Amino acid sequence: MKKIITKMLVVTAITGIFSPLAVAGTTTVTRQTHSVEGLVGVTASQTSNSISYTLGDNYSVGDEITFTFPVGALTPQNFPPNISSANLDLTLVSNDGSSILYQVDTVTGNSSGDVIALGQATINSTFLSSNRITVTVSSQHLGAAFDAAGTRSSTVAEAKSQFGTVSINPTFDNTIANDNENDPDGGTFFASADDTITFSVTNPAITGWLNIATVNSTQVTLSGEAGKMAGFSASNFSTAGTKTLTENEAKLDISYTGLITTDTITFTPDTAPLLAQTFKMDVIYNYQSAGAVSGSKKVGNQVTAGAWTLSYPNVANASVVFNHHSNTFNGAYCDIDNVFDAGETSMLTVTLPDADWGSVSSIIATVESAADITFANEGIINFVDGTLSAGLEMTLNTAGTNEQIDIVVSFTSNDANLALPQPITSTMKVNFDYEGATPTVVADSGECVNRKPVLGDVTGSGSIVERAEVTLTAQAIDHDFDNLTYTWLQTAGKTLDVDSTSATLIFNAPAVENNETYTFSVIANDGHLSSDAKEVSFTVTPSNSGGGSMGLFSLLLLPLCFLRRKKR
Repeated sequence: MKKIITKMLVVTAITGIFSPLAVAGTTTVTRQTHSVEGLVGVTASQTSNSISYTLGDNYSVGDEITFTFPVGALTPQNFPPNISSANLDLTLVSNDGSSILYQVDTVTGNSSGDVIALGQATINSTFLSSNRITVTVSSQHLGAAFDAAGTRSSTVAEAKSQFGTVSINPTFDNTIANDNENDPDGGTFFASADDTITFSVTNPAITGWLNIATVNSTQVTLSGEAGKMAGFSASNFSTAGTKTLTENEAKLDISYTGLITTDTITFTPDTAPLLAQTFKMDVIYNYQSAGAVSGSKKVGNQVTAGAWTLSYPNVANASVVFNHHSNTFNGAYCDIDNVFDAGETSMLTVTLPDADWGSVSSIIATVESAADITFANEGIINFVDGTLSAGLEMTLNTAGTNEQIDIVVSFTSNDANLALPQPITSTMKVNFDYEGATPTVVADSGECVNRKPVLGDVTGSGSIVERAEVTLTAQAIDHDFDNLTYTWLQTAGKTLDVDSTSATLIFNAPAVENNETYTFSVIANDGHLSSDAKEVSFTVTPSNSGGGSMGLFSLLLLPLCFLRRKKR
């Protein structure tokens, strides 16, 4: 009797494992990739590759199989009214535009391994341009989920950008041979006779893609610092494209026919003076979509392209300006007059126009005065690499009528080779009487001229593994020292649900099946004006995850282990 009960337990255990959840079924379709840029203006429906589902178990009469697509992904269409496999006949029961339900009518044999061929689906082009289209198969057996394991979902079609990102190697990196620390320029390079940069665009491999945009031209802009290419012309640059130099803007525009992914640009000086400066590069593809719509894609936005530095670094020039405001005047700094009133706060801004952008942080400005003035940060001004101006708040506590006070700014550095500016003394009028007019009214009754923020490079580009944390950081400077808010906008890639009004945008990368590139644009706003936008791109790569299929096998062995234990 014990043996009979034991055998029943084994049968029950095995039956419980296999019914109604059975072996995996598999959805099969060859994925289509369309160009996001190429789909612009395309209104015609797209036809997918053939979709099928391989059964993982034996189906019975009345069992159901449902193919489900995202709502809006398909255009109205008629799927086959009947589908036959090797051992099954199925009839279409319903089609609501996204879920297509079939029911088994006839069974002639063991259906495990049978292929249920749905055929092709007609895709909505507009939906596809911004959404991945998938198909998921579900099945019912006597009201319970059937074939519940396995690859039930597959990507039918997706749209990706056919353009990639720019890298520059080598960059401009030469040194200007100026004569001494008091000479701000030179006529030749120190290291070699010329300087060379090479840009390269890494675009996705688009063989087999559909609706590919046709690139008509490539536009490259190499920008130095305005006013620092005086005396030079386009003939000083060699390149494979057609070039034009806007001298006063220090901007070289290069046009190429068709799609260009790399070129080398060489600058050779002549007799004009060379000035230390930094360089940035933009690369734009001008294309026509498969829908005959013209467009452009900026694949490189203000990419760092190097710098020219001086043999003798020079920062011998500096300027100091003051902007005053009353604490009750909306907190705005107004450069309206040169009157500084007791109780008033002023912003002192120091600019080093000839400093090296990449090493200005080594300079410290110290502000002092014999007057009763409170200086923020104990009168110390620190500069940040990449910005040649920095400010310091100061508040006049008390002063006599019609008094004039001196404010002295001096400079130090931990770089002994820098030629620093001489101390600058600024004389300010205090409580000055303008023919009976109240100085506060004179200073604060006018309208302040607000300046828009300036946005620097955005960090966070590169390669990121799916689901890892992504951190994008923007840095803006507001010359009026207003509080800034940031607006982040996704401009490329599958839409992500992220938002931030701060300088940092943090989120987790999405799950991907293949490498996917995402681009975000950011602007800074001071409450009145917005900066120019800057973009940053990053690539999300799939992780290599592994798994096993021993769980079910282990469950099957449990009853056998139980029998062996009972025999002992």
